[in-house]
Amino acid sequence: MGDNMAITLLCGRTLNDENASEEDKSYAVKLLDDLCEIQFGPAFKIKGDIAYKHGHISKAEDLYQDCLDANLSQELNSVKIECLRSIGVIRFNNYDLEQAKLYFQLAIAEAEQPSQVMDCHFYLSQILEEDKDRARYHLEQAARFGLKQSFAPLGFLLMNYFNRSDLAVEWFDLGNSIGDFNSIVGLFDVSIKQKKYDVARKAFENIEKLTPDENTLSHFKKSRRLGLEALQLQNSTLASTDAAPEENPKGRWDF
Repeated sequence: MGDNMAITLLCGRTLNDENASEEDKSYAVKLLDDLCEIQFGPAFKIKGDIAYKHGHISKAEDLYQDCLDANLSQELNSVKIECLRSIGVIRFNNYDLEQAKLYFQLAIAEAEQPSQVMDCHFYLSQILEEDKDRARYHLEQAARFGLKQSFAPLGFLLMNYFNRSDLAVEWFDLGNSIGDFNSIVGLFDVSIKQKKYDVARKAFENIEKLTPDENTLSHFKKSRRLGLEALQLQNSTLASTDAAPEENPKGRWDF
């Protein structure tokens, strides 16, 4: 299998190389076709990746399925998981959510490395969004393995549905540390909720810096009007408290 895998990977690199000659690419295609003839699964997978890259989505799905049907050995588990995941994504993008769910669940069940399927958990959280407990489980799995797109959705779910602002702030803060815009918005919301106005003020400053256009910023201000008013009131109170008197206050018996 070692030689066939090396040939497959080399063919994949050649077909992805914009500087490769047409002759080299044609030969790479021939080698992959030969490997597919002997049912070498990874060759189907590489051909599927190339088809997907060039927008031939249905063909890519067929090739991924061919790879799965080639009875991959256990040492090719990661290839199998990639094919299951890829078909799941294609089905998801085609709004075939039941089939997408099936393939994502199969990928998760058979993966030897949980980090390989963290985005499968993320997709499942969207498919199962009506079931808050299951959505939370899948978001937590995705977030724990470092999928940054899951930090903000998990934070909002914990804050708004489970009333766990204490947990939500941890995920918002983590997203904030890597500059994730939605996490910064969540950090503003949870800080207002917790009356941590210094944190909210800093989050709002970051939102103003990172907002891509005025319409987005205007929408944010309208949707967070009460929170911004609370922050403004707190700022006014602090300014009044911190202001120094113009002269020493007089006591009752001072002249």
